Amino acid sequence: MSMLNQCLYTLLTNLINMRVFIVDDSPSIVNMLSHYFERRGDAIAGYAYDVNTAIEKSKSVDFDLLIMDYKLNADITGYDLAQKIQKIKKNVKIIMITSDDTFSCDDFPIVRKPFNWSDFESTLTAFGFEKSGVEKMEKNFDDGYEEAFL
Repeated sequence: MSMLNQCLYTLLTNLINMRVFIVDDSPSIVNMLSHYFERRGDAIAGYAYDVNTAIEKSKSVDFDLLIMDYKLNADITGYDLAQKIQKIKKNVKIIMITSDDTFSCDDFPIVRKPFNWSDFESTLTAFGFEKSGVEKMEKNFDDGYEEAFL
């Protein structure tokens, strides 16, 4: 690997906060969450719209955080699927998402739909996932731009 490539690789790996795997049967939710996490500077390791794809991908994809919808169009709940994936990925952190106000669990934090992004941030911070360097650099750039030109 060339020195330039090594420097770029080091820079990018330091900027990416975490690798996220998203499981939801709604493509629009997956898309919205993907944009949210990418904006934070995180990498989308993968996504799945169904149980079988989620299990297969979780065997081959590295990720730090699993975002799991509770109500999937399947014979099992997202909670049950999250427990199966947790057996495959022992150290993965899991956040359940749901619009079901009656769902509760002690095993995983829950973020309710419609999303309140500050709830997501609070949950991520509790897990130790701070905003990445990309967003911090953008803020510093924006602040510097305002100071220089406004």
